[in-house]
Amino acid sequence: MTIDVSRNLNNGMPSFWARNFEHLDIARGDRVLQVGAGAGYYSAVLAEIVGSAGRVTAVKTDPMLASQAQANLVNWPQVDVISGDGRTVDVGELDVVIVFAGSTHPSRCWLDRLIEGGRLLMPLTDESGLSASRDPASKPVRGIFDRRRLRLSLHRGAR
Repeated sequence: MTIDVSRNLNNGMPSFWARNFEHLDIARGDRVLQVGAGAGYYSAVLAEIVGSAGRVTAVKTDPMLASQAQANLVNWPQVDVISGDGRTVDVGELDVVIVFAGSTHPSRCWLDRLIEGGRLLMPLTDESGLSASRDPASKPVRGIFDRRRLRLSLHRGAR
């Protein structure tokens, strides 16, 4: 679904996000940070997954889209929408961080806020926004790397 045709913004591929949500084992009561909330569609999906005992903090840099997401999410009290920089927002300890824009590296804040055993989903991209793959010689991480070539919106500042 198109969010803003003039900026080529859309909700992305629901099947891509559904599969990845499943891999994250998001559970009732989890605290989730969603970076790149768009108009709130996936924020509502996440709110349904974590239930009333959980918390979803949805962050969007664009104040107009953040306002639209806030209005769209009025029926999910477990969702807080923040207009700001998702790389630096501090919302306390988190079980899950989900980034909806391609980045070349994770934010230190995301890593610092994840609890032991926490999960991070971030489309890893090169400078152009094409999906990147992990260098096997680098520090070991537990993760799922999808090598399909996707073009993603770039996360400003995470380049």
